[in-house]
Amino acid sequence: MAAKLTFADVVQNSARIIQKLEPHASGEAAPYVPGEENPSTDLPELCVGIHEWFYGDASDPKTSALHTPPPQARERSWWPAALTLMAWTAGRILRQSEHTYLFWIGGTEFLPTLQLLAAILPGHRLIERCIFIDPPSQSDRIWAIDQTLRCSAAAVVIANGAGADMAASRRWQLAAAVGGVCGLLARPPWEINAPCLAITRWQVQPAPTSTNHPQWNVRLLRCKPPMPPIAPDNQWIAQWCYDSNNGQGEMKIQTVQWN
Repeated sequence: MAAKLTFADVVQNSARIIQKLEPHASGEAAPYVPGEENPSTDLPELCVGIHEWFYGDASDPKTSALHTPPPQARERSWWPAALTLMAWTAGRILRQSEHTYLFWIGGTEFLPTLQLLAAILPGHRLIERCIFIDPPSQSDRIWAIDQTLRCSAAAVVIANGAGADMAASRRWQLAAAVGGVCGLLARPPWEINAPCLAITRWQVQPAPTSTNHPQWNVRLLRCKPPMPPIAPDNQWIAQWCYDSNNGQGEMKIQTVQWN
């Protein structure tokens, strides 16, 4: 049986892959040029505070009634879709932020792919822009999220927010206000009705597509101040287009009407 990889092993392997993805890693990062964003982007820009992302069906009573994961659930199965959208959102924020780092909190089950990182951070050196934290327990994860949200060097904190109660949500929201940081938290579908103080809540569901690129329905479930009002009857179609030949990725967003 092969030995289980430790988090340190993953980091070392990642560093080797990054060097291949970034042949000019020793050079200076390309400066951000206003207007580089995809003009089709219609998702609103997120303000300072915490924002929750769910992958699943909020209207499914079997899902929404759950307060603990079903026995057959695998944690990793809930993250990739929401994590892709959160990573893309984080990249947008980082490009316009005076702060330096993206913090990723959640361990090996919550790591974005290196190809996704390379796509959302064009011109930036991944090793110097991303900090990965693998807390050994849920209480340590709650504490780590709180501390990084208070960090003045953080542009965005992307974290596994599973299992958070109202006390943790309040703690995170206060920490984000102190640090001036945007926190993006992925949560599993059985926590869709859990009380929280998140400014926005987003639902991500798979959408049919005729291409090889993954596509999702994205719906805003709630929006509180200081975010400006957003029409609750809107939803978006998000398609992640990644070209493996040149390592470039693009998120295509289309606004549609929710029926």
